[in-house]
Amino acid sequence: EASSGEIYATEEIYIKKGIESAEGEVLLKEEAAEKEESLPPGDTEQSAQAKPTPPVYHLQVGVFSSRENALQVKKEIEEDYGLSVYVKEFVIEGQKRYRVQAGVFKDKNNAEKLARELRLKGYPTYISQD
Repeated sequence: EASSGEIYATEEIYIKKGIESAEGEVLLKEEAAEKEESLPPGDTEQSAQAKPTPPVYHLQVGVFSSRENALQVKKEIEEDYGLSVYVKEFVIEGQKRYRVQAGVFKDKNNAEKLARELRLKGYPTYISQD
């Protein structure tokens, strides 16, 4: 239920922003799907699925019961760091909550570095791995 052009983040937004292939090129969601469909000669679907995907790290900067508070933190971090920050609504124990995520990282060290900076400014941080 986004209002006046605001977008709630979903996992799909991370994919739309672009994902990096094994060759280091950034692919949009549609291109990634095409690339998966066209396997190199000799590769079978089974062998393609057997290749491990590198982990990605999500930097969470708080969970809020108030959408307005989550949007305020989003705005502050975007302005201070120039990052794409997402607010994702979810329900826990019947209550709406708003998770603020400030980036998706391939390198855990980069996620940890930004997390330290944000903690020094008073933001709670948590790094999750996919």
